[in-house]
Amino acid sequence: MTSEFIASTDLPERELVGLIGLVSSFEETAHTAQFRARWPSLNETLYPAAKFPEPTAFALFSYDVVTLFAHAIHAAISAETDVYDGLALMDRIAQTTFIGLTGNITLDFNYDRVSQYSVVNYQGGANMRTVGTWRVDQTLHLTTPLRFSGNTTEIPFLKEDVPTSESNTVFILVIVLSTTIVVIVGVLLLVAVLMLRRRRAQVVNLEVQNKQLNLETRALNSRLDTLSEMTSAESGRTTTSPVIDIPVNQVLSLLWRLQGTVHSPKDLQDINAAIEAIQSNVLFTPETKDANTASRDLDTREWIRATLIESPWTGEAQTGLSRAMASISLSATGKVDSLDQSGQLAATIPGLADPDFDIFTYAHTDAMPLRSIFVAIVQERGLLSVLGIDKVKFAKFAKVLDLACEGTTNAFHNVLHSAHSLQYAHYILTSSGLYNILSPLDAFAAFLLSPSKTSATRA
Repeated sequence: MTSEFIASTDLPERELVGLIGLVSSFEETAHTAQFRARWPSLNETLYPAAKFPEPTAFALFSYDVVTLFAHAIHAAISAETDVYDGLALMDRIAQTTFIGLTGNITLDFNYDRVSQYSVVNYQGGANMRTVGTWRVDQTLHLTTPLRFSGNTTEIPFLKEDVPTSESNTVFILVIVLSTTIVVIVGVLLLVAVLMLRRRRAQVVNLEVQNKQLNLETRALNSRLDTLSEMTSAESGRTTTSPVIDIPVNQVLSLLWRLQGTVHSPKDLQDINAAIEAIQSNVLFTPETKDANTASRDLDTREWIRATLIESPWTGEAQTGLSRAMASISLSATGKVDSLDQSGQLAATIPGLADPDFDIFTYAHTDAMPLRSIFVAIVQERGLLSVLGIDKVKFAKFAKVLDLACEGTTNAFHNVLHSAHSLQYAHYILTSSGLYNILSPLDAFAAFLLSPSKTSATRA
């Protein structure tokens, strides 16, 4: 804290009174007086341009620093120590003690000099005033009383903040609230872990049931294949029965997963009824036996329709359909082949529902394009008139079939795949009785999706 700081600050004098600081100082010895007597001759002979009539305090400190290094290097050379080893030289410096121009030169463990300081105090005016000395032996010697803030010689005491009863109450409430929150969070985490473990156990149970049902379904399909071959042999026809276990398995798997997630008793009852109906092979049979059974079958069909059929398309099916429709211009007025049934087509329509109907024959010979077959099925169901779809709108849907059959590497395979998918969808809707459950719009959507190239959409 120097007088230069007092002169440079903009603070008023009343706020500066009471400042206390330390300034490096030393007591002049006889050695210092001898150096000051020799200074003019040294200054004139060695440094004629220096023009310093008296050595400053910094000059005296600089001489002592150079002398300290000289003593350390001399001790290192005498002990045959490498003077270029910095650590070894630092040890020599720390061990060096001598009487210099500024008094006793001794360093502490931090390599700081052990020296005395002048205690300065601002008591008004232009300069700081020296009021005492902090000596090497760590004692304070005051020559003038200190003046503190407020221009008083009384030592100020800071008031200690004693906590009140109100602050103690707030602290206790904070602790109690924090503990309660921690306990609640711990309980919630425990409940979440238990629910997760329970859900995993349910999933494992569902997987076991699904595997068992797959085995049973494959055994049933094997028996159906055997009966089909025996029937074909008796009638003199050769055919391959379509395997429909994959869609049925997917429906049952979905119902089982829903069974473990729903919370409504009514929904759970409907799911159980649907599973029971599918497993007992009465889901798609006409109303039988009594009114209660008929009502149960009707409710089951309605729930299946609302949950599995009328729900929005998602995933690969939606993406594939959107991609196909995006390539069709909204202003297109595409021309549709005549909807009048040709003789060959009219004769083919009754056989479409027959599982022995070989649609590949038409795809191989190209005698009947896929669009014509699609038009025939739609016309057979009367969908255009029921839905109020005009021929221009229907042309846009027909173009989707054309796009589905296009391919850059294997167009013929795409035609076969789409034709097989279309016949597969028609056979399922006919043989299962879904035509009696689905609305015309549902059937139309099923046929529109059936020629898609993706197996997931087809399923």
